[in-house]
Formats: sequence, C-alpha cells, structure tokens
Amino acid sequence: MIHVKGGISTLLKGELSDEEIASISRSVDIIGDILILKTIKGATISEQTLKKAARIILDKMPYVKVILYQTTPVDGIYRVRKFKWLAGEKRTVTIHREYGCSFYTDVEKAYFSPRLSFERKRIADQVSAMEIVVNMFAGVGCYSILIAKFSKAAVIYSIDINPEAYLYMVRNCKLNKVGDRVIPLMGDAACFSSKLRDEADRVLMPLPSMAYDFLENAVEMLKPSKRAIIHFYDFQYGKSKEEALEKAHAKLEEHLRRIKRVKDFEIVFKRVVRGTGPHWWQCVLDVEILKCLN
Repeated sequence: MIHVKGGISTLLKGELSDEEIASISRSVDIIGDILILKTIKGATISEQTLKKAARIILDKMPYVKVILYQTTPVDGIYRVRKFKWLAGEKRTVTIHREYGCSFYTDVEKAYFSPRLSFERKRIADQVSAMEIVVNMFAGVGCYSILIAKFSKAAVIYSIDINPEAYLYMVRNCKLNKVGDRVIPLMGDAACFSSKLRDEADRVLMPLPSMAYDFLENAVEMLKPSKRAIIHFYDFQYGKSKEEALEKAHAKLEEHLRRIKRVKDFEIVFKRVVRGTGPHWWQCVLDVEILKCLN
C-alpha cells in the first residue's frame, strides 16, 4: 500500500475536479511496479477520467510502470480479480520485493496483497528451529518463503488450489533459493489434511473468507500432545477495531470447542491486520492448541 500525504488525491489536486477526485479511493495498492486504482463504492466516474488520472499518476511516480483499474472484488476459490488497463505498459505480471525476497506474480491470475507484508514478517519471526509448518493457502508463496528465509524451520508445506499461483510459487522458491525447505503442493488444502495428519508444529490459515470451513482440517494437521500453533484469519464487522476483535475471539473459541480432538486451547495474540471496508476488519488470532492423541 502506498502512503501519500492526503492520499492519492494529493497527486490529482488541480488536475481533476473535486468530484472526480472524491470518486477515486485515496489509498492504492502497489505490487511491484504495478499500481492498482479503485473507485469509491457507488461512485460514478468515466473510463476517460480514470485514464487521465492514471497518466497524471504515472508522470508523478516514475517507479510505477503500469496502472490498472480493479473492476471486480477478489472472488472465487482461486481468489482472483479483474482489471482494466489504464496507462503504462500493457501487462499484469510483475516482481514484488519485500524484506529482501522477490516474488513473481500475475495480479490477475493469483491473489497478492502488499498490505500483508508486516503480517508475513511477524509470523516468520515466530518460527523456531526445526519446526514443521503448513501454509494452507499459500498463493505465490510469500508467507512460506519469508519463513524459510528468516527462520530455521525444517520444512514448510505450501499449499494452493490455484494452478497459476502454484506455478508462480514454484518459480519463487527457486528464485529465492528455498526449494530445499519449501515444498509447494497444488490442490485443496482439505485434501492434504489426512496426508499431513499430526505433522505440523504450526499451521497458517490466511484465507479469512473461508477459514472456518477448514479449521478442523488445520487441527487435524497439528502435532498431538504438545501446544501447537494456528494463525487464524477472519473478517469481522465492528463499529470499532476492538469490537471486531472481540467478536472474532468469541467466534473462534466457539468453533474450537466443537472439535473433538481439541483438548485445550488459548488465544495468545490477536490484532486487526487491516480495514477492508466500512466497519469491516481483517483480524488475525494466534491460538495455541493442545490436541488429543486420538
């Protein structure tokens, strides 16, 4: 995410009308050298005006080479979205860099959010030596590769159902020289839970829209008779961050109590990762789970 004082509107002041500027979201995503524009929900703005705005931004931000307009929300099991080209080079493929790692991605064919950069590093810094980690929704491999780079984890099983994301993940593992410890797996994460049963010290679930559907699978993969970790992500509505976090906390506790092999658990950390809409928040909850042997 780019932070321009006053938002992207600062760059457009005096170039577009106040009404036109108000229709464009003030914060934008920059993935590699691609900038993604969005409009405010319910706003009406012409494609001609968007292209004019894109050309202005391109002139004022020389490190940006492509400007796209997001036309659909992230959707479907592959977590992808659609774009219209506005300015610059006509492509959707780029290389994004964070914390010394590089990630090839196609923004239209695989899910990628630069806004999760801090969260990815936060988790990588928690991983202890010789841990076995499972990333159930790995995308192009960002979480998994950062864990391999910043920890001495024994192995990271990195799963995604999207064939395009999987291919980029394989490429990124080679690019970042972590292919000896990151194991890319293509398919539905639920189908791997029996193969990885009782294997993991830590499971990542960075798919907040569907996390509860896979919670029991995540528990199945945890090692029994020790306190293992799940990093659980959820979308919650709340008039404040605190309200959203409390609702997420209560809901997760309720679901964990229903899972037979969960002997004991404790939510040891929680925070709001980001806002996703008016009064909607993405939350993360780190939960320690003691699982029964059978």
